[in-house]
Amino acid sequence: METILKTRLITFLRIAGIVLVVTYTLMSLAMQGYAAAGTGFGKPVNEVLQAKTLWDWMNLLLIPLILVGGMLFLNRSKRATERQRLDEHAALEHEIATDNQQEEALQAYFDRIIELVLKDKLSKFSPEEVRNAARTRTLSVLRHLDAKRKGMVILFLKDSGLIDREAVVDLCGADLTGVSLTLANLSRANLSGADLSGANLQDTNLNKAFLGETNLRGANLGSANLAGADLFEANLSDAILNQTKLSKANLTGADLRGCRLHEADLREADLSGANLNVGDLVGANLRGAKLGGAKLLGVNLRAADLSQADLSGTEITESQLEKVKSLEGTTMPDGTKHN
Repeated sequence: METILKTRLITFLRIAGIVLVVTYTLMSLAMQGYAAAGTGFGKPVNEVLQAKTLWDWMNLLLIPLILVGGMLFLNRSKRATERQRLDEHAALEHEIATDNQQEEALQAYFDRIIELVLKDKLSKFSPEEVRNAARTRTLSVLRHLDAKRKGMVILFLKDSGLIDREAVVDLCGADLTGVSLTLANLSRANLSGADLSGANLQDTNLNKAFLGETNLRGANLGSANLAGADLFEANLSDAILNQTKLSKANLTGADLRGCRLHEADLREADLSGANLNVGDLVGANLRGAKLGGAKLLGVNLRAADLSQADLSGTEITESQLEKVKSLEGTTMPDGTKHN
């Protein structure tokens, strides 16, 4: 630290000395020029020379100064452009290198899992150490892949029959953040306990999938098929579930705060104890749904169908119920039947 300070002090003294010398020289020249004959300030030599003033002399210096300044500016701009080009090139090379590393890691993973399937007969009947090896390698590779390649891993495991309801490869705790699986067929897939926050699952088939305690915060599940899916205690806060099929789905204890369920199909779904505060259920079909003990404060229920639904013990206001499409045969929060 002391050496650095000494170096900086010496550099400062050198710069200060140069500035003082230059300033003194310029002042000396200016004073001599001011007193010299023919500059317009000193004693005139003759009337012709007297006609030239300091402004005339400054005009002679102005153009060169502008040229020098312009050259310095252009040189600085050129250096900045070159630096930006080098930075962009370095960023591109880094991106290419990262992409190559991910591709190599993905291919190595596929090769290893195929080897476990073919040689070690990886299945639900395999020894625990074999299944653990597959799980460890899967969780490890997912942490280093982008959204697209994470999706490729899931589809590979699904097609290999390794993540069905009785999963061979347990994905609990798997990093699937931002994964892209639009239009994929993940029917009956077991993704329980995985982190799917911010995932793109639009139009995905998750019929009867097992998603208990899964983190789906902010995920896009618009128009997805989650009919009969198990989502107990799943985190679906701020998720998009517009026009999603959730009939007969198990959503007990799920966190659906701020969730958008516009025109969603929730017929006979179990939402007991679910938190739907400040959600959007405009036009949703909740016919026959179980909402006992659910939190519905601030939920927009305009044109929602709550006929035959069970609202016993539910947190909901009269003003909210006035906006619903139907309450025919509904069990009200106080336990009475609505006629």
